[in-house]
Amino acid sequence: MASKDTNAIKIEFATLKKAPGEDTCVILSGKDFSLSAVGHDFDEMSGGLVEKSAEAADFDGKAKTSMEILAPSGLDIGRLLVVGAGDYEKQSEKEWMLL
Repeated sequence: MASKDTNAIKIEFATLKKAPGEDTCVILSGKDFSLSAVGHDFDEMSGGLVEKSAEAADFDGKAKTSMEILAPSGLDIGRLLVVGAGDYEKQSEKEWMLL
């Protein structure tokens, strides 16, 4: 009988409407801290906290970098993770997998 891995990571893609109440949400940032529409929604819902945090941390969205915001105000989540994806248009399929 195979054992069940209780430490398995569960990844779920959901709409912004489902995000509140979840423990961790992840959004991507492109180069020069360019956010997607959902990223901008999170920033707006948090009163600009995402952008302010990026400025304070000198986070620019460079590939393979990240920024963690714990218990972000205005969002009903425990943590928001912003992952730098670099230049979206220049990323190869393998580079996307390595993020």
